[in-house]
Amino acid sequence: MSAPFQPVGIAIAVVLSLYAANAGEVDFSSVLRSLVLAAAAAFVVWCCLLRPLGDARKAALVTSLVALISLGRADAAEAHLRDALEILPSYADAHSNYGQLLQRRGELEASLRHLRAAVHYGPSDVLAQLNLANVLMRIGRSDEALHYFRKATQLDPYMPKPLAGAAWILATHPDPSVRNPAEAVRLAERAAELSSWQDSVVLTALATAYDAAGQRDRAIAATEQALQRATELGATGEVQRIRAQLERYRADAASSVAP
Repeated sequence: MSAPFQPVGIAIAVVLSLYAANAGEVDFSSVLRSLVLAAAAAFVVWCCLLRPLGDARKAALVTSLVALISLGRADAAEAHLRDALEILPSYADAHSNYGQLLQRRGELEASLRHLRAAVHYGPSDVLAQLNLANVLMRIGRSDEALHYFRKATQLDPYMPKPLAGAAWILATHPDPSVRNPAEAVRLAERAAELSSWQDSVVLTALATAYDAAGQRDRAIAATEQALQRATELGATGEVQRIRAQLERYRADAASSVAP
């Protein structure tokens, strides 16, 4: 076994041994999660011991790993991410993870600061670009959001979400000089293809693009597909939003054919 995989293998063996001793008290999901975390821990330890990293980066890596292990306990994860950034303020991954945590908590302005730092220190991080664009869109800065959606697409042309985000903005932008329904349809269809027509968020963006382009039948069909997918996933809030969108499209279609 090569050097980087030796600690990973040992960590996995230890986890499996512990669970084997308590086989009647655990479930598969717990075992899988522990295996992933053990492998991650072992790999980071290997990085810290064998790679030519500075002391500050080693400490920040370990602290960030502790934050990963604390996932599901936002308060603990936040404390460890703060520690990592105190050790290494230019640590892009810690800024990105902290920004995502704050975004989920609804602290958008604070999230924005960390995600801006993440793309500054890690300009090739496509997820940081995407998350920054999402936050900017949520707070109404659509022009800047479009810029970062496009940057994310340049970094990874095969990721559906940045394409869908850009499509939504191009379909709904209040400025006619920016709004471009034809490009919105092109981007959203590409996103739907890349996600195998199974992502309700992407399908909703596609429906919005079709509606902006005056293709009501396709807008209704895409919204129905998005509703079905969101229902299958049990996404209650999303189901309500999509159902309202579908009712609006159907009402618009009915009014356009009324005598």
